[in-house]
Amino acid sequence: MISTPKVNNSSYVGPRALFDAHYVPPKILYRNREEKSLFSILKDSFSDDFSLSILYQGIQGIGKQVIINKVIRDLSNLNTEFLNIQVDCREKNLEEIIISLLTKIGQNQNTNFNFKSIINSNISNLWNLFKLTCRKVDHNLVFIFNNIEHLEPEIFKKFLQYA
Repeated sequence: MISTPKVNNSSYVGPRALFDAHYVPPKILYRNREEKSLFSILKDSFSDDFSLSILYQGIQGIGKQVIINKVIRDLSNLNTEFLNIQVDCREKNLEEIIISLLTKIGQNQNTNFNFKSIINSNISNLWNLFKLTCRKVDHNLVFIFNNIEHLEPEIFKKFLQYA
């Protein structure tokens, strides 16, 4: 019979660290400066109602996503009202990314989209619907694009120019 080990250590995280995309470990080592920098930039942006685009890049596996998740969690603990939307761009084209964004915004805002018409729309209609939906949201929007290096530069540039 297989049983789970009884561990009294509160720092034990088990498989959650592997399978939870939003997991933040109890302690993040050697990334304090980057964390404080990103936190202050986003906090100032929210307080000044100033939109910005941040490219946070590096080699795979160095903890970029963990830093971003920690900063987002810390900002939400400050009672800053924002809508955090994360999209994985690996193996997706522009249409799939926009539909993912619309779906996640719709879920958070209780908006009912007619997905039959959205799926049959061309890119310009999808883009216009995305911009309209973003204007209707009451909170600050934080879009986090994971694996953005898999996108064509023109697509990435389109989102940067929109911000």
